[in-house]
Amino acid sequence: MDSQDILTILQHHAALLAMLGGLLLHWVMPVPDYINPLSYCRRFALLLSGKVNHQADSEQQRRLSGILSFAIIWLTLAVLLIATAQLVWQPAFYDLFLLWLALGWKPTHHLGQSLATSMSQKTKAQRDCCSPAN
Repeated sequence: MDSQDILTILQHHAALLAMLGGLLLHWVMPVPDYINPLSYCRRFALLLSGKVNHQADSEQQRRLSGILSFAIIWLTLAVLLIATAQLVWQPAFYDLFLLWLALGWKPTHHLGQSLATSMSQKTKAQRDCCSPAN
């Protein structure tokens, strides 16, 4: 096998290489909590909830504002993903980066545990309970 054969094999199996590269990158350098997309969504949701949630509003108005806030957050993420997908030089690198971000599951796991605990106690989840640092 010469170098040309190796390059053609690598080009045909780019998705597999991206998966292996993402796993290796996560093993060497896990995703820090401060760049985890969940933490950005959480911060944005807290800022947005301060603007749209008012105690004087009716239940229907609060439900509508919650649905619209949820849609704004996820549509913003979808637009960012689509825009960055258009800018990448090699799609395998983009897949590697997304896999690396997705493998940073610890903050999500801790958030899920704290929410499950607070829901089992039938108390409202507070900001301190839902922080990714816990």
